[in-house]
Amino acid sequence: MRLGEVLEYDDGTQTEPDIWPDVFELDGKPRDLVEHYDEAMGSGSVAAMQALRERIELALQAEGITIIPDKEARKRVPGLKADEETIIHSDFSNRTVTVLDAFFFLTL
Repeated sequence: MRLGEVLEYDDGTQTEPDIWPDVFELDGKPRDLVEHYDEAMGSGSVAAMQALRERIELALQAEGITIIPDKEARKRVPGLKADEETIIHSDFSNRTVTVLDAFFFLTL
């Protein structure tokens, strides 16, 4: 489980968190979300989100649900590749698939 946000606009519409990080450095690499939110909202807000995440994880684990750490979810799955029929980011050039990608697309 990683940090994310839901935005609600004046007209009542909302944005939902994506399964892929949507905050990037200038070189195109995903930005560390804890660092991003710390700069944007302050360490108190980040600490509150992390405490909430820990409570949610404990509740899920109490129900027998396994949580895959973000570091493990980002690992590549050998032998799986995305193509033009698989909507994974905008780059289909034989991009290998991560554990998170595989779980997301296997559950559709």
